[in-house]
Amino acid sequence: MKIGRVEISLLALPLWGLLLLWNDRNMILLLLSCAVVHEAGHFIAILLSGAKIECFRLGVTGASIRMGETLLSYRKEIWIYLSGGLCNLLYAVVCFFLIRHSYHDNLLFLFFSNLFFCVFNLLPIGGLDGGEAIKSYLSLKTDPMQSDNICRGVSAAGLFCLFWISCLLLVWSKCNMSLFIICLSLMINLKDQTSVGRKNLSRQG
Repeated sequence: MKIGRVEISLLALPLWGLLLLWNDRNMILLLLSCAVVHEAGHFIAILLSGAKIECFRLGVTGASIRMGETLLSYRKEIWIYLSGGLCNLLYAVVCFFLIRHSYHDNLLFLFFSNLFFCVFNLLPIGGLDGGEAIKSYLSLKTDPMQSDNICRGVSAAGLFCLFWISCLLLVWSKCNMSLFIICLSLMINLKDQTSVGRKNLSRQG
């Protein structure tokens, strides 16, 4: 479903509803602020890189920004992929200093949540910022087809570990399916990927 420049996955709507029912709403709102900061980092980096934004996509695993057909260097791609996590890290630093000045449970939650957003999104898994950044970096050093195959293997190994962690979290919490749902979505994304080389093979770093 697309409204203007906003594209919403129909599967995401009922899943988000379930998350709101199964989790504390205040916690969800705080996590949403972390997600907004993360995507704002990508948004600013895309604009600074000279690319155009095609649409904002709201999916199962969260939000993402889809760029237009502008061809960017691999170095600019890496900068764009890492910018979201960098903004979460800066947000965590701000929360840390606010905690030292005036402690509050919400600030502590925001501090650890932003660190989680930063680390999780930088995992070397396809569909996450870290996996895409590694793919762009390897494309600088080797053939893009080869870099794609390497990243698919690393993604599969990373997802295998993450899946079992999500299962343990689900059993331990008895209700928190957030990480489990994200893992399933990433698995579907990895399965749907083809081994076709990137269409912009002639780009330079």
